[in-house]
Amino acid sequence: MAEEAELLVSKLTAALDDPRVTQIEFVPELPPLPPQQPSNDNSNDSVNCDYDSAGIITAYHPFLIGDGSLGIPFQAMPAALKFATRRLQNLTAGKNNFYGAAILPSDATQVCDLTLCILVFNADHHSAWNWRKRMIEDGCISLDSELRILSVFSTYKRHCRASLLWHHRCWIVEKIISNLCCEVDSKLLLVNHEQLRNLWEMESKNCRQSCERYPRNYHCWVYRWWCFSRYSSNLM
Repeated sequence: MAEEAELLVSKLTAALDDPRVTQIEFVPELPPLPPQQPSNDNSNDSVNCDYDSAGIITAYHPFLIGDGSLGIPFQAMPAALKFATRRLQNLTAGKNNFYGAAILPSDATQVCDLTLCILVFNADHHSAWNWRKRMIEDGCISLDSELRILSVFSTYKRHCRASLLWHHRCWIVEKIISNLCCEVDSKLLLVNHEQLRNLWEMESKNCRQSCERYPRNYHCWVYRWWCFSRYSSNLM
């Protein structure tokens, strides 16, 4: 049973890492594995992405990818979430998110995958977000990849309303902006206006898409205001 749950977590995180995934949807039933046809892609991906006759990516079954959308069956949720939560607790026992003992290099990848799996099902899991911050600080997760995952999460109506998701996104964007600045006479000065403009346009687009799914999204509107204020202050 544990082996099956571990395999679910592995397939789910691999599917979320697939750059073709731009949104997530939960489906009511576990889909049968469709007849497959070999992919014409000759790339050396770690996962051999087979397709069915309708062009649905089946390599991550029971999670399917079609038209950029990752379908997650509700039946996979209990086992995967329970396994990921318990394994994360075991790996991080006695360790503080930021100031505790270091996570072993062999465990860091597991922590990244387990927190990702937990947040797919529960975007209000405070400890999972904090451990991802720790992994980012340790260089195990890049800022760009985390921003992409947050954009994928925000396409789901329930997740886009989670305050912790927007707080985490704010933290990520703040770090990206800091990387675009340099210190001159004890002051931080912006050195790459074009990247800041591209970042602002990307964040504006993400906020617009999230609000289209849930117009009364208070946390998204507040985040959008923060982005505008932050962008304006760096131009002055």
